[in-house]
Amino acid sequence: MTAAAVARRIAPKRAVATHHPALLCAGRAAVAIPLDAASGVESPAVVPATRFWRLSAARREKAVPFHRKIAQMPNSASRIAAFWDERIVPALLDFIRIPNQSPLFDPEWAVHGHMDRAVKLVTEWIGAQGLAGAKLEVVREGARTPLILLEVQGTGEDTVLMYGHVDKQPPFTGWREGLGPWTPVLQPDGKLYGRGGADDGYAAFAAVATLKALQEEGIRHGRVVALIECSEESGSPDLPHYLRALKGRIGEPSLIVCLDSGCGN
Repeated sequence: MTAAAVARRIAPKRAVATHHPALLCAGRAAVAIPLDAASGVESPAVVPATRFWRLSAARREKAVPFHRKIAQMPNSASRIAAFWDERIVPALLDFIRIPNQSPLFDPEWAVHGHMDRAVKLVTEWIGAQGLAGAKLEVVREGARTPLILLEVQGTGEDTVLMYGHVDKQPPFTGWREGLGPWTPVLQPDGKLYGRGGADDGYAAFAAVATLKALQEEGIRHGRVVALIECSEESGSPDLPHYLRALKGRIGEPSLIVCLDSGCGN
């Protein structure tokens, strides 16, 4: 689910146009397609990434990343593109450099300290964004992996639960020359290479960016609880415990948004 879709569900009474600031995080999930003048549609048109792959090869070759096109749009939309490039991308670069493998692949994760470094990076970034009505906490219990818990007050009775994780897959082999798991490479076309950037380092940044965009636009939204775990790539052995322990604080969500690259389960 893209950030645009998230924003529509969080603030359902207001339509979200293609130039809306809540599209901040949709930059990597939507594509701008230059259409023929004969089509009668102003170029570029924006299509979801899923539809993009159903286009002809010739049309795909003319496609450009949406986050580049959104920068050309007026007012708040250009601020959104700047926010992504100036605040989120640098944080993702630093995140990729941390070899915080999931406990299944690094049984000594607590000793090595990489997971704590990743949690510190993400929480310090969240704290610096100035979200109104936000309460941020790192929950730790015994030998379990930590859990980042973000609560943002809203209007109305609905609660939206947003999920992500910061633990990573192992480095593996087969990286193209010039690329590697812990060395971030940002190419001119906007593609970012490195372990954990998409799965699932972007999740916390996307959640906060969506909420920040709604707040800056003065759009009412429901209460939001974000859970960012640290053992998903190991099968989430600690998540059920935290869900039970934090049940009273989480409440009963009317919408759950899984900000993960696969979302298969």
